[in-house]
Amino acid sequence: MKKLFLFLIVFGFFAGNLFSQDDQMQKWMEYMTPGKPHQDMAKLVGDWTFTNKLWMDPAAPPAESQGLQK
Repeated sequence: MKKLFLFLIVFGFFAGNLFSQDDQMQKWMEYMTPGKPHQDMAKLVGDWTFTNKLWMDPAAPPAESQGLQK
């Protein structure tokens, strides 16, 4: 009888954790699903050309570089 009681307690503990993890996983999946901000950023996908200026010394002219970001 003691073994059965112990088994039921242990089984109940683990079964409760399994159901709890399913709920947490569902909430996490909903949270991580791409939403409106991702749709807004999708408009910026593509190739970008850029010009970069870097001043090493305020008295010196800037070092310039150009590039393409894909």
